[in-house]
Amino acid sequence: MLVLLSLALPSCCVKEDRTVCPCRLIVDLSGCGDRDKALTIRACAESEFFSRTARPMDYPDGLEEKIPKGMVLLTAMSSGSSETVTGNRIHVRQGCMPDSIYTYSHSFEALVETIRDTVLMHKQFATVYLTMDNVGNEITDYPYRLLVRTDCNGLDTGSVEAIGGPLDFEPEKVGDCSFVFRLLRQRGEGIQLELLDRSRPGSVPVEVINIGRSILETGYDWNAEDLQDIRIAIGYAQTGISVEVRSWESGEGITQDF
Repeated sequence: MLVLLSLALPSCCVKEDRTVCPCRLIVDLSGCGDRDKALTIRACAESEFFSRTARPMDYPDGLEEKIPKGMVLLTAMSSGSSETVTGNRIHVRQGCMPDSIYTYSHSFEALVETIRDTVLMHKQFATVYLTMDNVGNEITDYPYRLLVRTDCNGLDTGSVEAIGGPLDFEPEKVGDCSFVFRLLRQRGEGIQLELLDRSRPGSVPVEVINIGRSILETGYDWNAEDLQDIRIAIGYAQTGISVEVRSWESGEGITQDF
């Protein structure tokens, strides 16, 4: 009888409710290009499961965390000193140019014991190369101070959508009449370039150029998965101001006269 009992025991099946057991999430960071740059990695649903700062080079086998089973939104983001981060929302500090922001967002069901997700970062900013040309008159130093104004000052990394709010900053001067600046995702044409006369007191611009409208008229897509860079050339002539916006990748462009 004892022998028969011992043989029967292995064939018994004890059913366990494993739905309450956590899921082992492995975040694969091998696809991140800049492996020594720290990322903020966050998983959430109705509440936050975890938020970690990690360098991909420190996790060659992936970052592991236990999370509740069910729907999960996994995000990863890079940010710099110009931004503040609250949850999945990035806001650019007033007066600061946005940093080079890359993000990842993936919503999925975690219903098994172990699940692996690979982070693939996407470019959330456009670098704008701006040239101010004085047509027919060579100049060695641009006489105006430039100010960029936009009505979007942040990014929701979960939905990958622009966050509305005022932001203004000065572009970086890289040559006598050449400037460069970055823009995060935008909602429309609310991007202006203000020209301020250095010799005049106060901050009233002598010229305001709506470069946002010109960018849109080139067919530029602010909802693209990876934002393209932009070239803008503004030339002064007797007839006024001409603005050329050209997509960095496709080469397609449009010229507008003001």
